[in-house]
Amino acid sequence: MNTRPRIHIVIISSGLNVAGGLEKMVIALANALQERNYAISLLILGSDKNRFFPINDNINIDNIEADFGIGGTATYLQRKIRFFKDVSLLRKKMIALQPNIVITTEYPQTVAFIFGRLHKKYKIIAWQHSSYYQLKSRIWKKSADYAYKKVQAIVCLTKEENIIFCRF
Repeated sequence: MNTRPRIHIVIISSGLNVAGGLEKMVIALANALQERNYAISLLILGSDKNRFFPINDNINIDNIEADFGIGGTATYLQRKIRFFKDVSLLRKKMIALQPNIVITTEYPQTVAFIFGRLHKKYKIIAWQHSSYYQLKSRIWKKSADYAYKKVQAIVCLTKEENIIFCRF
């Protein structure tokens, strides 16, 4: 009998309800890790519980309403307040889930983890599914660059992205 404790991995995604590449890969990774006896939780940012791709029944799926102040018609100050409220919500959810490893799939999630000081308690892997040069404000770019320096690993989709992220 294996007495080694199961490693609990939380994968954070903005949604799983469409037939996109990010959604497909998040579910494929979750299914593959669960088959290798990891405890897997998917944390979806939003209230939609629908999934386009099939997912293993043993994978825990949880939702929180968080966008970290991106989008919408809010003022700059309202977005920053929303960011810190969402970081607080994320901290509470991580305390409840108690993961060993967290995989973020988008830069706002990575930034939220670092600004919430969650990198002090959990190992974080930033799995980048968008171009480093994706349009973002100067504050988000500086925050993301700072956050990438604090994570344990960055997974890139292309060799070109790998070269960029190697400087972190």
